[in-house]
Amino acid sequence: MQFGLNLNATAFVIYPNGIVLLSIAYKFIKLFESLKNNKPFCIENVKILRSVSIISLVGAILWLIDLGYEIFLVKIVDLIFIVVLAFLFVLYIGVAIALYILSELFKEGAEYRKENELTI
Repeated sequence: MQFGLNLNATAFVIYPNGIVLLSIAYKFIKLFESLKNNKPFCIENVKILRSVSIISLVGAILWLIDLGYEIFLVKIVDLIFIVVLAFLFVLYIGVAIALYILSELFKEGAEYRKENELTI
C-alpha cells in the first residue's frame, strides 16, 4: 500500500532530528524563562545547557549515520548532498561543544554567585 510518501533512509534520520530540534527548542524555552526571572547563573541553567549539548551530540550521530549510509550503502554520487550532510554533522558537533563550554561558564558563574551571597 502506497501512502504517497517516498521514504528512504534519509527520512528515518530527518524525522528523529526534527524531534531533536524540538527538544532543544523546549529546553531553550525553559532557559529563557529562568533568564526572564533574573536568575541566569543557577545550577538549573547548567543542567539545561548540558542536556542540550548531549541532545545535539545525538543529532550529530544521526547525521553521521545518514552520511555513512549514503556514502557506503547507497553509493550516492551527488556531491552537494554529501557536503550538506557533512556540514550538518559538523554543525551539530560545533553546537554541542559550544554549549558544553557555555555550561561550564554558567557553572563557574553560579559558584561565584553562591560565594558572593555568602559573603554578604
